[in-house]
Amino acid sequence: MHEIHNKYRPPKSRVKGGRGKSLKLAREKKAANDSAQDPQDASTQTEPDQDPNLTPKSSKSAKKINQFKGPIGAELSDEEYYLVNSAFLRDLVSVMSCPDCGTTENEISVSEKKGFCHRFVIECKVCGKIICDSYSSKRVAATDSSSRPPFEVNKRMTTAFLDIGAGHTAMTRFCSAMTINCLESSAFYKHMHQLAEESKQMRNQILEKARQVVRTTYEELDSSVKNQEVLEITVSIDGSWHRRGHTSLYGFVAAIDVLTGLVIDYEILSKFCLMCSLAIQQHGEDTDEFREWKRQHIERQECSINFTEASGNMESAGALLMFQRSLTVAKMKYVKFLSDGDAKTLSVLNKAKPYGPDFVIEKEECVNHVSKRMGTALRSLVQENKKGGNALGGKGLGTLTDATIKKLQGFYHRALVGNIPDVKKMKRAILATIYHCASTDQKHNHSYCPAGKESWCFFNKRKAQRSKDKGTHDLMPVKLNEKVFNALLPVYKRLSSDELLNRCTKGQTQNANESLHSVIWKKCPKHIFISKTRMEIGITQGIGEFNMGCAALSLLKSDIQGHEISKVSMELDSRRDQKRLSQAAHQEATTTKRQRLMKKHCKKNKGSSLYVPGGGLDFPGFTSLFKKCHYWTSCKCMTLYFSKILPTSTYEGVLAVLLTSTFLEATQNNYGNFKLIFLGNYFLEL
Repeated sequence: MHEIHNKYRPPKSRVKGGRGKSLKLAREKKAANDSAQDPQDASTQTEPDQDPNLTPKSSKSAKKINQFKGPIGAELSDEEYYLVNSAFLRDLVSVMSCPDCGTTENEISVSEKKGFCHRFVIECKVCGKIICDSYSSKRVAATDSSSRPPFEVNKRMTTAFLDIGAGHTAMTRFCSAMTINCLESSAFYKHMHQLAEESKQMRNQILEKARQVVRTTYEELDSSVKNQEVLEITVSIDGSWHRRGHTSLYGFVAAIDVLTGLVIDYEILSKFCLMCSLAIQQHGEDTDEFREWKRQHIERQECSINFTEASGNMESAGALLMFQRSLTVAKMKYVKFLSDGDAKTLSVLNKAKPYGPDFVIEKEECVNHVSKRMGTALRSLVQENKKGGNALGGKGLGTLTDATIKKLQGFYHRALVGNIPDVKKMKRAILATIYHCASTDQKHNHSYCPAGKESWCFFNKRKAQRSKDKGTHDLMPVKLNEKVFNALLPVYKRLSSDELLNRCTKGQTQNANESLHSVIWKKCPKHIFISKTRMEIGITQGIGEFNMGCAALSLLKSDIQGHEISKVSMELDSRRDQKRLSQAAHQEATTTKRQRLMKKHCKKNKGSSLYVPGGGLDFPGFTSLFKKCHYWTSCKCMTLYFSKILPTSTYEGVLAVLLTSTFLEATQNNYGNFKLIFLGNYFLEL
């Protein structure tokens, strides 16, 4: 719709007012009238406590970054790296004077290449004096007994490529395109293993800082918590796998505090070890040589395998490990946990009883995953009945099509979320959706629908208004025939049971876990094979950014690695944090939510989208939307104004004329008061 609007919008000189200007003037006029009528009240209004630059509902990202934001302990360094062409260096050296003979006939050469670090030698051609002989990068602080620690630029480049989810192959392609000498693969993996050792220290500090913030937050809410050695909290447990299909070799499970949204513990599970696979190829799996090698390999703690069961059990196994060490490591007790509906984790925890034989761990449900269960259950029901010869789908009236399933799932989600925490209201609202859709003019099933003049049910609304015209059920957007209704009713009763709804009363979601997964898998891409070492680096880095933000994490890394942080790095990291906050504020905006709903609607109804690339307005979909707006005059998503339209008797005739550029020009010239407006940044103005 944006393309149509930009192409056919009249010139600015013809437009009387800017977009939204009339609304802005009306608000200003109302504010002026209010202050003039009651100046005393206007003067006594207090300023809001929150920052006006933030959204009214501050995002979790803003809270987390502000909690870890602190003064920089050390001064920032002015050092930075430049990408310089060799011709520039030759020109620069050619104007230098020799300190001995005073001539400018100098020559620069590279005597050594150590990855991205070069050893430059500047020599005078006349007297042969070596004016300069040094490396282009300094060495990192020595962490072992080595007399020649690696160069800093090589370690930084390795860190950078791992951070963006790339390896040595990508580094080689980058260097080839930029005509730069590349780091050898052996040096790359040596740096990677060094970063893995540093990531273990980072892991401990990141999680310890997060646990301190969680404890402080709970103490601020309840002062009695200060006297408790073990803090009782609710965590969100969710696992993720490197590959889909329950055949992944790697997986990780994270525990996120529900109140603060911070990761307080995580576990990485691996079923693969590269050294073991190479040893099997060399010695054979059933030989005595391999068994002896395997024993020594495990004793040296070099084996990456820490899980041998099915990949689908990784989530429950990782959750059990975190629960078992929560009292000793985190000084916390996870009395409740939020899950995505997998009952296996709950059964494993209550069977192991990590907090003693008398303590029962409770489970809460993610309302988003519960809503998805409705769609999954309905699709499974369609497939089962189709195999049995009792089809519920098809093109008949009131059949269970995929579009109907999506709408019923949306109705279920709104009924669930809109009535939290009252279980009775939730159950009644859920049953109202199916009974309402199954109603006909001959058989009314509106007993579960809300009564009153403000009811969303047109039948009960007109009944409360004592209107003679009760309306017709033929215009309902979703209709279910009696056969489909009888098949769906057991599913609705199962998904509206008191046991399930009692676990949804908090209205919690696992959006934080899903956000964490997206951050981590950008650093550990799923389409390529990676080692457990690289998984540990990527997950630690991702959790650090998720909890603390980029700037605070850079300060932590500089302390662990023993190098100064530059002003350039801090500026870029701060910019990334600010972009994250801006995006979070943008996502919380009302207009953005409205646009997401519109895009979601168009995505669900691919055959009836408002705009087709290269084809203008889609005829069938636009007809359907036009009819809906005609019948539902109270619809808030769209407002239509028609005046002096061409003489046509049917909607299809109007739309057929609308699709021609001739009508667009004629309407713009002769029918200036014809307008078609979509609220939510989807509009066409002629």
